[in-house]
Amino acid sequence: MYLNAPLIYAENNQYEGFAVEIFEKVARLMKTEYELITFQTADKIVSAVQTGQIECGLGDLIPTAQLEGKMDFSHFLFQSGLQILVPVTQSHSLLNTIFHVFDSEIYKGLGWFILFMLIAAHIIWFIEKKVNPEEFPKTYLAGVWEA
Repeated sequence: MYLNAPLIYAENNQYEGFAVEIFEKVARLMKTEYELITFQTADKIVSAVQTGQIECGLGDLIPTAQLEGKMDFSHFLFQSGLQILVPVTQSHSLLNTIFHVFDSEIYKGLGWFILFMLIAAHIIWFIEKKVNPEEFPKTYLAGVWEA
């Protein structure tokens, strides 16, 4: 094994950690005696298992495709995730939030939509005021609004 907290660490000349606790419990259940030997790197543990110097390795060993063909690995005991740190901002106003939510792309899209609607309303009003005069007002603003 090699030391890598919180899985394995040395405290008061004894090995502690999550992986050590699981290993000791499995050894008790199997009624097997064992000796814990420390290696400097995970590669040295893999090499010692391959040569038969030790029967098993303990630590955060990464099962690569090449190693999977040569030896068996247990399932992962510990999973870590990516953590992202961002600075805390002091400004949490509603206006600040709105400006960050609505970026320039949203304003561009909204502008194009309004322009398209205005053009369509003009075309509809221009055609429909002649065909359906009772449905569309003849005055410009009222007619475009109705369209």
